[in-house]
Amino acid sequence: MSASFGDPPLSPAISDPFARHAPLGTSHGLQAYPESPAVGQRAPSGATDVLSPSFDASDSPGRIFSPPTAGLSQLSHQTWPLNIPPPDLLHHLVETFFASVPFAARLIHRPTFMTNLQQIPTSPDFPHVSLLHAICAIASLYSPVIRDPPAKNFDPTNGATASFDSAILYRKYENVRMNQYFPRRLEDVMGEDDNSFGESHVKWCGATLRMATQRGDRLIQLLEAAIIGCWYSYTTGRSTFSWIGIVSRMTLPLGLSASPGYEPLSRLPPHILSLLQEAKNPVEVELHRNLYWLAYSLERVYTAATVWPLTISDDDVSQMMPCRLNDFNSGVYVPIQGRQHLFTHKMLTTHPVLTTDSFTLYLKGSVLLGKVKTFNIRFKMRYTDGGGPTSMGGSVYTAAPLDQDQSQPSPEYLYGAPSSTASSKVDARETAEFQVLDNLIRSFISSIPKEFKDPVPTELEVKLDPVLYTAHLLPHV
Repeated sequence: MSASFGDPPLSPAISDPFARHAPLGTSHGLQAYPESPAVGQRAPSGATDVLSPSFDASDSPGRIFSPPTAGLSQLSHQTWPLNIPPPDLLHHLVETFFASVPFAARLIHRPTFMTNLQQIPTSPDFPHVSLLHAICAIASLYSPVIRDPPAKNFDPTNGATASFDSAILYRKYENVRMNQYFPRRLEDVMGEDDNSFGESHVKWCGATLRMATQRGDRLIQLLEAAIIGCWYSYTTGRSTFSWIGIVSRMTLPLGLSASPGYEPLSRLPPHILSLLQEAKNPVEVELHRNLYWLAYSLERVYTAATVWPLTISDDDVSQMMPCRLNDFNSGVYVPIQGRQHLFTHKMLTTHPVLTTDSFTLYLKGSVLLGKVKTFNIRFKMRYTDGGGPTSMGGSVYTAAPLDQDQSQPSPEYLYGAPSSTASSKVDARETAEFQVLDNLIRSFISSIPKEFKDPVPTELEVKLDPVLYTAHLLPHV
């Protein structure tokens, strides 16, 4: 776990860059341009201060966000939340978040959020400050008006940092570097230390989230903030383990892993088995499903390169698959009859038309990734030195009929042989479960519906869907 999680910045230079009662400067590299820089072009040098009290987004043509209402723009410093950017800049970052972050529209219901953002900050419907900090942090990675200073003494030949240099973003032609464009390289995003704009906001997010969790204040928004915090850390090459732990632990007491009718056995009525109140409308119902599956897939994808066991087990999940994004955004009720669960027969190879889109395919790819990861972790515990599986995996691996005498384990290895012995006599590729998983992966790839077969569009006017693209990559990880 990261030792710095949730700790507010201590540097005097950034202890209060968005103070209520003082004009805001550009210590964090905040700049506004008459228009967003085009691909391959350098941003204009004569930038105006977006944090200046006289700045008005409507005065800058070609901006990629709409100015808020006049009432919100004229809020006093006393009512505006501490450390949250001014309204014009905040709205720009929110618009950038929804336009640039792949899962943003699944994490937050955009129409509802934009309506709540127009409320006064003292309204109970105004978004939680922890969520706003998280959005500001990750949106800063894509915004052309957030320009943190580059790291000092950056050496592109250094293997520790050069691996983050994309061939698209960083090219050399006769020792001449081309102008970069967004999204920027790691060293430009991170700044020269941990006090860049995005890093400051993700720390404020952690600090406010920790305090609000103790009070139980708007827990769903806190879970959304934690997921964004994990996205930010992963995108910037930082440790995600503390954020993944927070996200995984929050989903359980909120009851997001269960579907109606599949609640645990209890003397208590189902509606008080979790910390959440019953959803008020179809949007909230589907949002809760989206949040759980985002947390589920986040752990499997972000920890795929590790050998650590998963904290969310498939055996404990009864939540049904989410609806399509268009249905979620429109707020219509989507029937639950026919929805798939993890325990649904042929769930990974059948794709109902009314509930299948790129996100559900991505989730199924993450399910496969989790199954492979679990197989690799448990394999050596389940097999002894050539004599078949140990009792730890008897329910899955069947070495012999139950009425047949089992060979007694060696007194030396009471619970199975050590890995050095087991691995030398049992080939994982020859086991039945490996072959089942291998066939399942092949079947999933071949079962993808025709309209989702090609993740890279051939028409120039059609945008690449990063979620669908990743869904096609996951079976090959």
